[in-house]
Order: sequence, then structure tokens, then C-alpha cells
Amino acid sequence: MATANIWDIKHFHFQKESGITDIGTTAQEVCRLVTPNLPAGTYFIRYAFEVDYNGTKDKPGFFQLMGTFPDAAAFSGSASANGGDKRNRLYGYPKVWAGGVMTIWLEMWKDAGVSQLDCDYVDIMVERVA
Repeated sequence: MATANIWDIKHFHFQKESGITDIGTTAQEVCRLVTPNLPAGTYFIRYAFEVDYNGTKDKPGFFQLMGTFPDAAAFSGSASANGGDKRNRLYGYPKVWAGGVMTIWLEMWKDAGVSQLDCDYVDIMVERVA
């Protein structure tokens, strides 16, 4: 096994957006990250966000990662009848990358039964880990 200097491995890139109000019922891009040309390696792809359902309970908001590593299907979340209006999510996974530019974006949309869905913040992160 070869020894690697951590400074030869580490790359960290991110994009942050905030204050996205009144997300509609069709897919809308809320954040996009375009990396520089990256070396081959294993990368940890992550996203984090917080949404506000503004009083609507038990109706879904949807989200889906797109681009270089698209989700196979959309995910959803909702504010429960007994909970607060804000919900957050942090999710990540490793990917082996042959090198080059990554383009990753997150889309969100709401169920027609949600009166107003706001995204307080969203982050997309790419970090080389090996």
C-alpha cells in the first residue's frame, strides 16, 4: 500500500444558498455546485438543508439531487401534526470518481396542499477523502 500525503488528497468544495421563499409545485433548482477539474479519487458527496412548512402539517415537500450523481427517485418530508414547521436533512455518500468537473444541483418542490414552502438554507459539498 502506498503512502499518501494528506495535502495531496484533500479537496473540499461547497456551494451555499439561503432565503429561498415560496417554492412551487414543479421542480425548482435551489442550489448548484460546479467544481473545478478534480483529480481521480474517492469523494464524499453531501447536501444539507432546512425547510419551513409555514404552518402546513402532514403534506410533503420533495427534493432530489441531480447532475453528475443523480438520485434514482425523489425524496420527501413533511411537518408532522405534533411537530414544528421546520425540518432539516443532512445526507451524504461516497463515490469513486475518475476525475474531471462535477456538476451537482438540488431541486425542491411542494405538494399542492402546502401553502408555502421556504428553504432557509441549502449546502452542497464535495470532499475528496482518498
